[in-house]
Amino acid sequence: MDERQQRDLLERLLIHPPIASVLHRLQMYDRTTWEHSLRTARLTIVLGILYGLRGEDLWQLGCGGVLHDIGKLWVPREILNSTGPLTDREYRIIQLHPVSGAWYLNYLGGFSDTVLALVEQHHVNCDGTGYPQVGRVHHWTGLLRTADSYDAMVSRRSYQHGKTPEEALLDLQAHAQTWYDADAVRCIERWIGNKGGYL
Repeated sequence: MDERQQRDLLERLLIHPPIASVLHRLQMYDRTTWEHSLRTARLTIVLGILYGLRGEDLWQLGCGGVLHDIGKLWVPREILNSTGPLTDREYRIIQLHPVSGAWYLNYLGGFSDTVLALVEQHHVNCDGTGYPQVGRVHHWTGLLRTADSYDAMVSRRSYQHGKTPEEALLDLQAHAQTWYDADAVRCIERWIGNKGGYL
């Protein structure tokens, strides 16, 4: 699958009515989170291809990628846009967003168990730490977890300048097999080597 086909898949995801409706709410609520969701979805698709996924599997992974942060609709904007360290209370509120997102999509209906699992588990680490605490972790969660973290590392935010792709890769490699799935990290490494690491 070439870059044009990757873009076509992302565009089809974005105009799919159930996804488009939910994403519009997120765009209106917090544009930074919406933009991050689009970049994360694109990178998740790239990693999925390098991992060997195709067809419906890739669609489901991309759907999880683009909707992974939808639970931030229930995080106050002042927390999302905070420029300083979060308080313990604020961090606990942030930690609720994966469960809130999965609950919301389940309530709306029309989303697969795979998508719900990816949204709920995208902050669960390879070694089972992170949040929320879940039983069985979906085998694609590591792809989304890695893509999400990579984009957060390289993005310029109000509270950070953003790392270079090489710096972000070193961070991922340092935590491979604990926080990040080693296969997903190898996929990121291949992509950076081929494309330079910028979306």
